Amino acid sequence: MSHTHTPNDHAAHAAHAGGHDKKHPHTFGDAHHAIELLKFADGMVHAMMKNWPADKQCAIPFPHDQSLMWTLGHLATSADWFHWLMTGEPGVCPKDWEALFGMGSKPAHDPKMYPKFEDVMRAYQASITRMNEALAHLTDEQLHQPVMGESHGMAKTRLDAAHRTAWHIGWHTGQLSTTRRGLGLASAFAS
Repeated sequence: MSHTHTPNDHAAHAAHAGGHDKKHPHTFGDAHHAIELLKFADGMVHAMMKNWPADKQCAIPFPHDQSLMWTLGHLATSADWFHWLMTGEPGVCPKDWEALFGMGSKPAHDPKMYPKFEDVMRAYQASITRMNEALAHLTDEQLHQPVMGESHGMAKTRLDAAHRTAWHIGWHTGQLSTTRRGLGLASAFAS
């Protein structure tokens, strides 16, 4: 059986190769652990997207729900910010996405308000890959250094920024779960 390797697989391999704790050779370092957390969180996003109808990507069944479109765009722009906290490198999402998906933005019902879903999905996936690749190249010592900019209390260290990314994805994945229910979709975890 063949396996298609994704960029996340390569990042995990790089972290595995160089991410061992030197004092405890049978354990993995912080980078590998953070990559595994992000891979798990990303897997939950993909589970929530299972059988989501294309015509419901901007649906908001209850007033406090978020749409799939907004959530993926928000996670992509947020990952840009968390990546900046870890590396100091600027984000890659288009600047006008901040108004659509950034902190304080509100989900819209109208798909015409947003970029194409495929572009938002591609940006979300790229943001996860970018985080994992950055983690794979940071040493445990670097990960325990302060973040590269103002985090507004979200993270003290670069490792905190990686962990908060996974937490943030989990938070919004839970919201997608209620949106799924409101749309009458089956459980994402049903066989």
